[in-house]
Amino acid sequence: YFDEENRRHLNTIRNAYAELAIDLSAKNRKEEAKKALQLVDKMMLDENFAYGMVSRGNMHNKNSLLFLEACLMAGDTTLANKVAASVKKDLQQQVKFYNGLTGDKVEQMGDEKRMAESYLQGLEQIQTIYNPRIQIPGKMMAADSVNK
Repeated sequence: YFDEENRRHLNTIRNAYAELAIDLSAKNRKEEAKKALQLVDKMMLDENFAYGMVSRGNMHNKNSLLFLEACLMAGDTTLANKVAASVKKDLQQQVKFYNGLTGDKVEQMGDEKRMAESYLQGLEQIQTIYNPRIQIPGKMMAADSVNK
């Protein structure tokens, strides 16, 4: 178990690797980017430090969306699927929790609910950007799905 302060430090490390991978991918060094992402994934086991996790201001999930984008830029769809599934599950659970609130709590937690919904929408947008739909006249189909 990692407390909030240690999770913050781990997120900083994960973000550094994500930014490195984004930079390497932009320089067309995608294999090196994949290796960096896979290294940090092996160092931080999902059982101990999941990609999707409730945190203050949903910063943990925000950081994971950056990591997801780095995975997609590098072309690591296996790791991208793992990250996306974890973040999506957490955000959906948050929205479900907020939808179950009653009375004053609905209003008090409204900002958090909107934030979780916004990140869910952002997750979908990231996946759409890196997995555009292929248009054939009269037909619309997705390219290889990140949601396999």
